[in-house]
Order: sequence, then C-alpha cells, then structure tokens
Amino acid sequence: MKAGLLDKVGGVASKNIVTEISFDRTFSLPTAGVLVRGCLDECDICEPARQKEIELDLERKRLENEKLKREIELMDQDQQHRCCPEEEAET
Repeated sequence: MKAGLLDKVGGVASKNIVTEISFDRTFSLPTAGVLVRGCLDECDICEPARQKEIELDLERKRLENEKLKREIELMDQDQQHRCCPEEEAET
C-alpha cells in the first residue's frame, strides 16, 4: 500500500501501477498464405485485365453457340443429314 502497488489492503493492483508497467504488443505470424474469396458484383475484386478476359471469353462462347445453331440449321436443310428424307409431293 505504501509503495502504491495495491489500491487497498488485500485488493488488486492500483490503476497507476497497471498503467505504468503494462504494455501492448502487436505482431504478425507468417503463414503459408491467406485465402481471399471474392465474387463478381458491382464492386468486384478483379483487375481490369481479368475482367476484360472474362468478357471476351463469354463473347467467344456466345459466338460459338450461334455458329453451332447455324450449322444445325444448315444440316437440317441438307438432304444427306436428315434422318427422314422428305417425300416428294405428289402432283
């Protein structure tokens, strides 16, 4: 009590001594890596080059689908690729 270490007899450490001898220490431990998950949204985490790559990939896939649809249409018109040849109309 006389030294100011305790607040009262049988009590806890005084606020003055706690403030004087306590300290905080912040540190970081190195780890193998950090996992960050992101999603494409109005505010996404992609770099502009990656965003452009995604847009171009989607456009390429859309064009491939259109091409396949057109090929199917052309095959339908071709007699060789029909499963059932058209019957000639009787006159």
